Amino acid sequence: MRERQTPTVTTQVSIEEFRIHLADLIGKVMYGHETVAITRYKRQAAILISAAEYERLLDPTKRLIRRQWQAQVRKLKIARRSVQEVDPDELEALVARAVSEVRARKNASER
Repeated sequence: MRERQTPTVTTQVSIEEFRIHLADLIGKVMYGHETVAITRYKRQAAILISAAEYERLLDPTKRLIRRQWQAQVRKLKIARRSVQEVDPDELEALVARAVSEVRARKNASER
């Protein structure tokens, strides 16, 4: 599995140009692996990317090479092992108590 790079914007068009050349721009994106920036009032308003690039962005397993993905999964497993299992109600009570203590100290220091 190879690492893929996020494509850079290769074409920039105004909304008017986009409307006129829509079919050509979609072809560039689909087959030329280009990215099109659509501008409005000289500012980027939208980016046109291929369906494949969109899917890659949605799926983290496609953004990383296998070795990177496995390293991230290992880190997550280590983090999960180091976290204690806590009853959610008990955790909520602990957080509420800590918030109350912080607020009390804040109020005391403002007096």
